[in-house]
Amino acid sequence: MSGKTVLHSLSRQLHSFSLSYPHIARAEQQFPSWTSSLLVQCRHSQASFPGPLSCQWPQQSTPRMPGRRGGFANNAVAYFHRLNNKAIIDKRMLQMAQRHTFSAESKERKLTKQDYDEDCTSKLKAEFETARLCFENMPSTLRALPKMDPNGIYANHNLRMDGIQVYGFDYDYTLAHYTSDLQTLIYDLAKEHLVKEHRYPESCLQFEYNSDFPIRGLYYDKQKGYLLKLDFFHSFEPGGCYFGRREVGEEEIEAVYGDKRISAEHMLNLVPLMDLFCLSEVCLISDVIQHFVDTKLAFDASYVYEDVKRSIEFVHRSGLMHRKIIEDPARYLVKSQGVVQLLMNLKNSGKSLFLLTNSPFPFVDKGMRFMFEEDSASVKNWRELFDVVIALADKPNFYTSERPFRHYDSKKDLLDFSKVDTFHRHSVYYHGCLKHFLEIKKWKGPEVSHF
Repeated sequence: MSGKTVLHSLSRQLHSFSLSYPHIARAEQQFPSWTSSLLVQCRHSQASFPGPLSCQWPQQSTPRMPGRRGGFANNAVAYFHRLNNKAIIDKRMLQMAQRHTFSAESKERKLTKQDYDEDCTSKLKAEFETARLCFENMPSTLRALPKMDPNGIYANHNLRMDGIQVYGFDYDYTLAHYTSDLQTLIYDLAKEHLVKEHRYPESCLQFEYNSDFPIRGLYYDKQKGYLLKLDFFHSFEPGGCYFGRREVGEEEIEAVYGDKRISAEHMLNLVPLMDLFCLSEVCLISDVIQHFVDTKLAFDASYVYEDVKRSIEFVHRSGLMHRKIIEDPARYLVKSQGVVQLLMNLKNSGKSLFLLTNSPFPFVDKGMRFMFEEDSASVKNWRELFDVVIALADKPNFYTSERPFRHYDSKKDLLDFSKVDTFHRHSVYYHGCLKHFLEIKKWKGPEVSHF
């Protein structure tokens, strides 16, 4: 007998002993005469069958409760069988177990794993077959139900909207919806900055933004230069890996990353390109890499990312993009009467509203006037809809920093030096932080929803 077999029996029966006592105690309490008879037979059986492993309870001696099938009392009978084997824990058996090794023959281990895998596979197949039959036998009334709206909004968590008293809104891509021309504008301004400031080849000026290529939710591998679409488990999605503008097949993916699922080691080299402002960045990175490949120009993938990133940041922070949008708002901004009506309904219902954006106020003001005031007879001044307007908030640092608020004088384009300890309607505030914001307004977190 191998040590593995002995210890398996040891652990199994010791586990049974530990579970037996509650059943035995309940049986003794509720059926005293019956358990007394059982104990007598236990003693007799132990004397007749002294072996520590091979002893068995005589079938003809096994008592059962009349009229009861199963239940804890009859389970107690089974546990008394185990008590008969208490000699299993004597010193001789433990010494024998220690003399054997835990390793079995390799063939035996392989067979055991194979049997286990086959058993799991069989169970999965059985579950799949059951689910398939249930689907095929679905009642016709269920099949006739209307399908879910693919454009609908479905919540993973219930939220009582009547408990929300304060609604906050961002500006870009929340209150302000942009046309596809904005991505083209960012792309063109960034590529010009690449050529002028980073000395990229002038041939890069011939690049054109392709709105059909980039999508949200991508990763860029700074070390290897691949653009990746990963699922929740960090597995590569089919057709979701590109090097430049070339789609990469599964064989190349496995050759580069070693698997169809990216490892934690490789994840350290990935940078997320998630939001709508990243679409032009994704396209420009891919076009630059493809151009370098076509012209056989040696390059480092991390340098391309850093240069493109700095050019995109320059477009946003320099105010160049803002000036272009203000000069021609009809080309870049989309008017939505539904958004105006939503804000008015919330305001008329007694809700508090605030605007929190990273953009400068003059840029926001021009856009809000164009979208809310020009074609709306009900809105004379868009700032009347909001209790607080905060610009240049520097999110996400706004949520963790303790930066103070500054009052912004829109007429003089200056920041006041006086301390902000209260918010006034029709006023504009810069910077700030979440901590001071809640302290000043006395709002509680659960009653505030920010979009």
